Amino acid sequence: MANVHQVDLEPFSIGELEELVERIQGEIETKRERIKAELLEELGKKAEAAGLTVEQVLGKQGRAPKRKSSAVVKYRNPGDSSQTWSGKGRKPAWLKDALQAGTKLEDLLIEKST
Repeated sequence: MANVHQVDLEPFSIGELEELVERIQGEIETKRERIKAELLEELGKKAEAAGLTVEQVLGKQGRAPKRKSSAVVKYRNPGDSSQTWSGKGRKPAWLKDALQAGTKLEDLLIEKST
């Protein structure tokens, strides 16, 4: 195996280096997937020998459920009621347009009935 620290990258163009990076990243992902499959197979054999399943050994797997945004809607586009903004984060395009047209932010507030 060649010593990666001795590879001269200077003659490569930016495009060639970017292509090389993509190839390397692809190879890394391929190897990770292969190692993962091998480990799962090995774990499966050991779990089976112990009278368990892989799921029982690993516990519940998967991603946590996506949390819904808890931001309360404060502003609404009078021209399209489906367009809203909580007042947090970036201002949406419809709001920027309204403000540039001279509309005041207070005019777009959703009135709360109490």
